Amino acid sequence: MGIRIHDTKLIYSFDPLNSNNIHKYVDKKAHIVLVVKLVSGFYLAAYYEGALKPKHVSDKEGLIISLTNQQYFTTVERNKKATVYDEYYIIFGNSELRLKSQ
Repeated sequence: MGIRIHDTKLIYSFDPLNSNNIHKYVDKKAHIVLVVKLVSGFYLAAYYEGALKPKHVSDKEGLIISLTNQQYFTTVERNKKATVYDEYYIIFGNSELRLKSQ
């Protein structure tokens, strides 16, 4: 991907008391990094260099990272649906996406 990080900014943090949809905060912002802790204790991260938009097919690079296992996965086919827009969620990868481990 070959980009440098010049600045970071927290735009959303999950709060079970906040009923706002995540898309209120992240839509139309490029270079999104999502970090989650699973109930199993594992940490995952996902990155998409494009901007999330309704009814828009992802056309930029993305990857999924296992922070716990220190592995990352990129799309086998360049720009092949790194993200899928959903009205209520952000989906990184999908059933059409095959990942290759690095």
